[in-house]
Amino acid sequence: MAGGAGFITAADVTIVMTAPPVFTAGQIIEGFAQDDIFEVPAQRIAQTEMGVDGFLAVGFVFVIQPWNFTLQASSPSIGFFDALRAAQLAARTSFFIQGVVDLPSTGNAYTLVNGTLVDYSPASSARQVLQPRRFGINWQSILVVPSVPALA
Repeated sequence: MAGGAGFITAADVTIVMTAPPVFTAGQIIEGFAQDDIFEVPAQRIAQTEMGVDGFLAVGFVFVIQPWNFTLQASSPSIGFFDALRAAQLAARTSFFIQGVVDLPSTGNAYTLVNGTLVDYSPASSARQVLQPRRFGINWQSILVVPSVPALA
């Protein structure tokens, strides 16, 4: 269903990533954790200072844009992150990741530009069942592509 006022489901999310030279074709990320597909932490996008005379000074700053993805232990997409980590270890370098997140329920998409894997755990924690794995990527930029509502 197309997005619009009142729609907030995350069940229809589509995430595709590339990570050349390891993955030059888009890889669909799927098999998300039960209550956690992704988390996008708030960012401080300006520096502010208050002068002793009460005048506010502000400054624009570029910031790293973190985005964390959480996958079930059985997710077929864990192989994307494991292979990327193995390739980075072998090459002794980090590779850039590109991505697109599409949320039809809200009508928004996000273009993820020049990310790198910064948080990685090589295995799931084992409790009564294997626990989800979380992967953190820091992006150079996240571009929001909002929907344009259709005319009634």
